[in-house]
Amino acid sequence: MVPPLPIELTDYIIDYLHQYVHSESLGACALTCSAWLPAARYHRFRSLTIKSNDDLEEFAALVASSPAIGPIVHKLRAHRPTPECLLSILPSLPSLTELELYDGKFTRGDLKCIATKFTTVRDLYLEACVLPSLDVLADLLVFFPGLESLAISQLLLSPIPYNAAHPAVGLPSLARLQTVSINAGFAPRDDELERLYSWLIDTLSPDQLETLEIIRYHDPRPLQPLFDAFGSQGIRHLFLELTYINDKAMRTLFTLKPCVNLQTISITLGTPEPPGPTVDLTWINVLISQLNSAFLEMITLSINGRRILKEGDWKFDSIRALDWKSINHTLQQPILKNLRKFEIHGRGPEEPLQECLEQSCPGAYKRGLFRMIVRDY
Repeated sequence: MVPPLPIELTDYIIDYLHQYVHSESLGACALTCSAWLPAARYHRFRSLTIKSNDDLEEFAALVASSPAIGPIVHKLRAHRPTPECLLSILPSLPSLTELELYDGKFTRGDLKCIATKFTTVRDLYLEACVLPSLDVLADLLVFFPGLESLAISQLLLSPIPYNAAHPAVGLPSLARLQTVSINAGFAPRDDELERLYSWLIDTLSPDQLETLEIIRYHDPRPLQPLFDAFGSQGIRHLFLELTYINDKAMRTLFTLKPCVNLQTISITLGTPEPPGPTVDLTWINVLISQLNSAFLEMITLSINGRRILKEGDWKFDSIRALDWKSINHTLQQPILKNLRKFEIHGRGPEEPLQECLEQSCPGAYKRGLFRMIVRDY
């Protein structure tokens, strides 16, 4: 008789299957023996992706027949869910902390009849979801009073009549919300985004927002009210990506100066690499010159065409085109004395940029401030 393998070894093997093999193999492991079942279930259901509403209904039936599966699920990605099916399965997932919804359609009538709160959900991601109004978004978020992070990508709001009143919504229950991420994408109109920004300002307290991630196309000026509202008391970590910018940097009224509590900032400029068409590179110099926080410890800089032409980061050699002497002038300002790291994302040989930095930013270069980072896409 062959002796059984130690449970630690089978758990390691099942963990390998989770990382590198399809979930069908995990299902086979779960049916092999009772000793393999806990590890196989854990890896198969801890992070779950459901592609359709029919699959969501089938999973709800599975959890109803095997309630032990519900507490295993910590992350759920649901595509095209109906509110009724989604809100009926969530009570069966008491350990759920991350919820991602794609292409969902929600109306106020769908949500008003549900009284349950899902207090374990900490992170909510909405992509290409259709909402008739911001009031419906408020109704949806009320279900998650423990929410700490809200990410919205390409939110679609129904058009409102010209000069219509701003919806009177409020979310006093979202006291834990600290991180907001907004990807404007190509779909939303400016009036939709401005309504969303105004809604956030009206809803959150000035010191509540600690991390703000923004991807903005064409014109950054509509973002200004967010920085004016949360910059003086909040926003310690800022991720700002500007793509297809059609405004001239030297003439813009957009500014980061209200953000006086920043500890880290990541700036990404989306533009094809030369010799192709490019946006005004002085945006980088202008944005860095606006940094106004004595607490700033880290700057991350990236220039790439990833969202335009699926291009990666610029070559380090091309990044020399920035006005590094102007950037050096900003880095020498007393208010940035606590800056510890300036990361530059790029590809190819680092030496050309290293030589440029040594000549144009000698003080910061000698301090070891600059770090070259090569990313894999």
